[in-house]
Amino acid sequence: MWLEASDVLAPLQDDIVLSVNEAVTNAIQHAEDCDSIAIRASIESGLLTIDVTDTGGWKEPQAVADDESGRGLILIRALIEHVEIRPSSGGTTVHLRQPLS
Repeated sequence: MWLEASDVLAPLQDDIVLSVNEAVTNAIQHAEDCDSIAIRASIESGLLTIDVTDTGGWKEPQAVADDESGRGLILIRALIEHVEIRPSSGGTTVHLRQPLS
């Protein structure tokens, strides 16, 4: 696995994989008219950066989670130090940054 080869510790690998999974799941379930989802990741100077970008329309998240959904962004923000949601006319990017030290 890329994270393991990059010497990212196992517990943090789990947090990163779960966070990216949640971001992709949100795009699949909530992006309107989405044609594709791209994941771009890099590690530079001890900082992991991951962008999950969809081509769909932005839909405001629910204010309160229900029994079946609504916890993805809460979970991502609990696991990753810097989370930014960037909606645009061409899609939405979930921008994750995590220091590795």
